Order: sequence, then C-alpha cells, then structure tokens
Amino acid sequence: MKRLAVYATYNPKGVVDEYIIYMAESLIKVADDIYIVSNHTYLDGEKEKLEAASRIYERADKGYDAGGYAHVIRLLEKENKLAGYDELILLNDSIFGPFYPLEDIFYEMERNTKIDFWAVTRRGRSDFDGGDSVYPEHLQIYFYVVRNKMLHSREFIDYWNGIEDRITDFR
Repeated sequence: MKRLAVYATYNPKGVVDEYIIYMAESLIKVADDIYIVSNHTYLDGEKEKLEAASRIYERADKGYDAGGYAHVIRLLEKENKLAGYDELILLNDSIFGPFYPLEDIFYEMERNTKIDFWAVTRRGRSDFDGGDSVYPEHLQIYFYVVRNKMLHSREFIDYWNGIEDRITDFR
C-alpha cells in the first residue's frame, strides 16, 4: 500500500517548531511520501529542519488547513500523481504526538476493510465555540485518512477543486 501524507502547518513567525519535526519523522513509518503545505513562508534555514518531507509547499494562508489540502490535491491531480497512491493522510499541526506508534494505529485500521475513510477522533454534537450554533457530530479533520475508493472518486476531486473559495472561517 502506498500512502501520501499531506501535513498542513501555520506559523506566522515562519519557524518550524520541534513538534512538527517529530510528527513528520513519525509519519515516515506509515507514509511513502510526506508533503508539507505551509500556509506561510518559512524564514531562511527553517525548511532544512523538515528532512522527512518529500516536498514542501509555501503558500498564502487562504482557506486555512483545508485550503492547503486542496492546493496540494489539485496540484497532484493536475500532474496525474494522485493516482499513484492508495491512501491519503490529511493532518494539520493542531495535533501533537504521536504518543503511540502510528504503525499500530494503521495496522488496526487496515483490518477494517469496509470503510472508505477514517479519523483518529470523533467530536460529538456541540457548541464548542460558545456561540449560538450547534455543530453536528463529526470526524475531526486534524488527522484524517482517505482510502483508495474514495481517494480516486470524481466526487472527491471535485470537492477539493471547489472548496477553497467557500471557506470563510475555521468552522
């Protein structure tokens, strides 16, 4: 199985924090390629800290993490490189760790062949931001895995082609 991890980061100071390096190095154990998409420009010398990365993209902070994911997915689809992967890991820098080996998590999830995607956490119905809105139960996208069938569907590609301009806030 060939996996690609797309790791979205944001640091307005343009630095790479140690926990980002730790996660990228941990991803090597489960992903064949690690593409880091930075919603900012790194300071001189910072990109070199990301030795685990196969590619690094620097871009404007448009569309938050989902905008970063969309940016990379669109480029890979255009270059016809997305077809070379069986799974896509989408994660962002709001996750710390891992505290348990990623290999164990992926091993357990590989045993469940009936799902097209999964995430490490599910959030219940809540008004988590303290406002008037109540958000439905959902899988949290800070660590999300898309499998082959869904990854290569036209609907998946179309979703990412149109999402960036629709994102107006982090919700």
